[in-house]
Amino acid sequence: MRDFVVCDLDRRILLRQGYGGQAIRLSNSRSNRFFHSGRCFVAVSLLVLLTACGSAKPEAAVALPATAGEWKLTQEQALTDYPPVLATLGVVDARVAKYDGPSPVTVRIFRMKSSTVAFEALQKWQPQKGVMHFYRKAYFILAETPEMKFVDAFDKAVSWGSGV
Repeated sequence: MRDFVVCDLDRRILLRQGYGGQAIRLSNSRSNRFFHSGRCFVAVSLLVLLTACGSAKPEAAVALPATAGEWKLTQEQALTDYPPVLATLGVVDARVAKYDGPSPVTVRIFRMKSSTVAFEALQKWQPQKGVMHFYRKAYFILAETPEMKFVDAFDKAVSWGSGV
């Protein structure tokens, strides 16, 4: 037996030459025309592209807590002027907040693209006197206070996992 393809303008039919010279139809490629044309490739490519380029569920804006232990939020605003190191890494959102408490604390919090990027920001950041820098999840945080001993207590008082 020998396989051969009979081509028609409308369809392709795979035929096998049977005994006695009769042609036996193995498959009607009319149903497979979608796969043989470029349409299948286009459809699959489009599906992959939409899946890959689709963004995950957008996160809410950075929401700082109104209270953190003994500290109370007194002022909060959006931050648009990013330090060059962070701007090159890609800041998604940023806020600056002032807290009053045992020692006033000014917090600048930057939501980065991911926790990996926030960690990279931590590694590239140049330490500054009177400013503590750390990261939690996808957030890079700068905390400034006259008495640095309060930064650790403030960090523990803030629930960085909920909203931040």
